[in-house]
Parts: sequence; structure tokens; C-alpha cells
Amino acid sequence: MSGKREGDDVSRTGLRPNSQRGFALVLAMGVMASLLTTALAPTSAPAASKKEVVFTVGTKQDVDNMNPYAGVVLSAYEVWNMEYNVLVNLSAGDMSPIPEVATSWERSPDGLTWTFHLRDDIKWSDGKPLTSADVAYTFNRTAKEEWSNFSPFTSGFSKVTAPDPTTVVVTTKQPDPRLPSLPVYILPKHVWEKYGPKKVGSFSNNNPVTSGPFRLTAWNKGSYFEMTANPNYFGGKPAVDKVRFRIFRNDEAMAAALKNGEIDAVYNLSADLAGQLKGDSNITPINAQDGSFTQLTMNTGSGTIGNGHPALQDVRVRQAIAQAIDKDTLVKRVLQGLGSPGQSMNVAVAPKWNLKVPEDRQLKFNLDAANQTLDNAGYKKGSDGIRTMPDGSGKKLGFRFFFPSDDETYSRDVQFIKEWLKDIGISTTATPKSEDELTPIENKGQFDLIIWAWTPYADPTAMMSYLTCSQVPKKPDDGLYNDAFYCDPEYDRLFNLQKTELDEPTRINYVHQALQRFYDQSPYVVLYLPDTVEAYRNDRFTGFVRQPADTGPVIYTQSDPSYTLIKPVSTSSGSSSSGNGTQAASSSNSGGDSNTGLIIAIIAGVIIVVGGGFFIARRRQTADERE
Repeated sequence: MSGKREGDDVSRTGLRPNSQRGFALVLAMGVMASLLTTALAPTSAPAASKKEVVFTVGTKQDVDNMNPYAGVVLSAYEVWNMEYNVLVNLSAGDMSPIPEVATSWERSPDGLTWTFHLRDDIKWSDGKPLTSADVAYTFNRTAKEEWSNFSPFTSGFSKVTAPDPTTVVVTTKQPDPRLPSLPVYILPKHVWEKYGPKKVGSFSNNNPVTSGPFRLTAWNKGSYFEMTANPNYFGGKPAVDKVRFRIFRNDEAMAAALKNGEIDAVYNLSADLAGQLKGDSNITPINAQDGSFTQLTMNTGSGTIGNGHPALQDVRVRQAIAQAIDKDTLVKRVLQGLGSPGQSMNVAVAPKWNLKVPEDRQLKFNLDAANQTLDNAGYKKGSDGIRTMPDGSGKKLGFRFFFPSDDETYSRDVQFIKEWLKDIGISTTATPKSEDELTPIENKGQFDLIIWAWTPYADPTAMMSYLTCSQVPKKPDDGLYNDAFYCDPEYDRLFNLQKTELDEPTRINYVHQALQRFYDQSPYVVLYLPDTVEAYRNDRFTGFVRQPADTGPVIYTQSDPSYTLIKPVSTSSGSSSSGNGTQAASSSNSGGDSNTGLIIAIIAGVIIVVGGGFFIARRRQTADERE
């Protein structure tokens, strides 16, 4: 799902991967086995003779928060896609609506009332039935309390009722072109009603009650998180018993682990390493386009909080910065050609929604033009070559420039951009920060420039909504998504027109007008649209599905169908493939990964459990993954 911070899709797609931890430990083997069995074995341990099928994914991004109210990074959405269900999902092929919890639906002639008919055989993982009461509760509460991950989809509802256990009636304030599909996870009412508005944000959700094909059963932050198949899933038990997401510090180690057979797939591998996978007949590489984009965000200062540089409130300064960035060079030198230069922000996966800026309105790379723009605006250069404010204050155009530390791609971007900005009389102090450090800096508006990335949803409304005036943060912890602190009434007007327009060509026109306005105002400079580089071992697993068909990724997608469809490849002897594809359950090590580094990390995690008393007890995407 995902504005995910990768925003998304949109899931905020996005954030930077957390580093893997290294440990040097010596433990008695008997104690180790006991601890591992206790801490990591699923609630109902399989018989010792049974072999578990474990699919291991390499990623550079850990989950920030397992709570759908609070998390924002793309990896969190990956977990929620596997744990929860939505009312109506998206097909893998063309992302058209398909049944999930709802089997059928009707719309009233005026377009304001939708009636959904639900399955009657879905159970939560604690055995209680999933009914219309859960759906109505989720929709009503998230709209009323303005949960930032839900309210962009539910705030337009005037009421949601459950006349019987298998019927939900949604009444909207205005026609909603996104229906019947909505990327809103249905939550168990009997669990979440225990946590009121003041407590819901601190609910860890690390021992979740779920309805989807998998459920979180282990999380060692910075090392791995693991999902175990739901044997009672209404769609049928998946062929894999567990999906383990192993966190890597860097791309080199992740690529090596795939080639060596320590893991079965990788997500968001850096472009400069993608070529290393070619020629290996056991590895299938995929260059996917999922709508993700990487942007330079400028603090335009529209909020009541924050301390952004006043020069960035001037659209002429922002446009000059846009003219000073050579996007073609970034694609060539940073992405190794695996991507395309950015224009306005991408607001949906399907290209029809995204604007191709007319040639005569593009802010093309031209350092002379950028300097002239600033000269004309009165920002004069001093003896040191750095410009000052035109108000006579003498304040220099020196900007705080933050970027995620956990992805080398961002660091390379910054190296180029610093020099280009210096060429137009702007100095920058570039500071790398971990995702956990960067999010509060952004939320508080205590920055001038930030590089990050988003992944949009299938429908444009969510991603567009994040840059409206109502989403400008008013306090550091209000969960609002307008990271540019940008407020423009004309953009809001066009946004509001598109979100209720049922005629698709007319709606696309409104969307494009809004995106042109956004591009002209330049709160973002969209640097590029990176290909998402994935790969999997075809000698271990088969059955992967791209979403959307032909161009999309196979994992970290809008609805993640691959995890329920993949199967292990059988060897000539009839047993499952060697390596990480299967593991003896009797090893009791959460899948039995043979990699020594991971085993040690698990041991360390178990030791923490013993000290803390609870193992699983504990939000935007990275340039590689954000949203």
C-alpha cells in the first residue's frame, strides 16, 4: 500500500532501512536452543518431523511501528498487507476492484450510498468472527479521530452502519470515485476499542490479532521481522510457512546473501549492484515501476511550527533551486540509468494520473537561468559567493540539508546537489540522519531541505491530500503528512474538485491542473522516478506475481499477492529446495536460517527478551523504499 513513506503508495513509502546489528556472543548450545525455542517458536509449534518452508526477503528497511495508527514506512505497510484484510482489494493484473471481505456491492443512483455484502467465514486469529461490526467500527473511528493512515479514505463518509453481521452500508458526503476499493485495513473492534484516542498511539500491536494470510510472530528490531502463515486463512493456507524479512546494513551484503543462497529474494537493491545479478540462471532480476519518486522537499514555512529558512517562502528561490538540479545526471550517475527524471510528483501507480509537464513550462537545468532568477529577486552574492536576504538583514542563504543515512543513494544525490546549489550562491550543511531521527525533525519543521521518497496508492486522492493546507502540521506529534509545510488555496481547490468527480476524463484533467500548480510552486523538486530493483531465486520458489502486470514489483506491492501464491521449487528427489527454502522445524530457530550472523542476532534478541520480559513488545519510505 503505499503514500507510503518509502509514502507509499501513498504510503509514507517510505523510510530508510535500519542498520543490522553485529554481536559477539558465546553461549552454551543447550541454553541457546532453549531460549530460541521459547522466544521464536510460533504459538502452536509444528511437529518435529515436519519441514518448514521459509521464504526469506532481504531489505534495508525495518518496520518503524507495527501499529497501523502510528507506522509510516513501507515495510510497515508490507506487514499490514499480510496481516489484515480490506473490504475490496485490487487485482494483480490491472488493479481493478476484486472481492475480499466483501463478496459483492451496489451503489445507489445518486452515488452516495454503497452497500457491501460480506463473507461469513472469516475469523480473527483469536477465533472470534470478523463481521460488519468490525468494518463499521474501523471506518467510523478512523474518520472521527482522523487517523492519518486511514482518514484520507474515510473522512468523506457521513456514516457507516452494520444492519446485520454480513452487511455494511457506507453513506458518503459527496460521490467518491475511489469506491468500492479502499486501502483501509479492517481492525478487530474487540481489541482496538480498549485503546481510546489518548492511548491508541502508544499501543505496540506487537502481538496482533489478525485476519490475513500471515501474522507477526517475531521481531528483533534492526535484525529481522517474521510472519507466520495463518492455517485458518479463508483464502487457503499459503504454501510457505513463514516469511522472514532480514534487515541489511548495505546493498553489497544483501546482494551477496542472495547470490550465496542465504536469502531467497531482495527488495530495492541499489542500481549499481543490479548488474551483478545478471548471468546467474538461478536468479530472476526485476526492474519495476510502482510510481515511487524521490524528491527534494523544501520547508515553505506555512505552518505554525518550525524554523525553516525564510528564503524558501519565496517561490522564486524554490524555482531557482529546481533550475539548478541536473536530474538527467542524477539518473545517469546515481541510478546508473535505472529510472527516469522527475517532473511533478507522482500521485498514483497508473501513468494516466501523473502529469507530463509541457515543454514550455518545465524548470529545466540551467545554472545561468537560476542565478538570473535570484539576481532579479534581489538575493545578492557576498564576497564569499553566498547570497543574502533582500530585506537588508544580511541573513545568508545557508540551508540545513538532511537526508536518510541508511541508503547510499541519498548520499550520492546530496554530493551533486550541494555543488549545484553552491554554484547559484546557496550554501548547505548536509547532515545524514537515521529514519528514527529524521522523522521528528521533519514533523517539527526543523529543517530547510530534506531528500526522501514516496510511493503512491492506486488512486491519486491520498497522495494529493498530503500536500493540502489541512495537512500542514500544527504540532509536532499530530501525525499530519505535509512535509513541505505547503499551503496553496488554488491547489486545494483543484484537489477538492477531483476527489468527488465521477467522470474519469474530467477527474484526470483536474488532477493534472493541480499537479501543474504544484510543479510551478515548487515545494518539491522531484529528482527522479527510480526503478525498484528486486530479484528472487528461481531455483527456490516459483509463482511470483507482478502488480501491476508486466511493469510492477513482485513484493512490496499494493496488495502483495505473491506471498500467498509462491511455492517452493521441488528438486529431482522430490524434497524441497536446499538452502533457505526449507528448514527443519525441530531446529526451533524461527525458520532455521543457516546464516551465522542472523543466528547470533537472534540470540542477542532473545537475551534482550530475558532482560525485558517480552520479545515482540515494541512510521515513511527510504529513497529506496519509502513510501
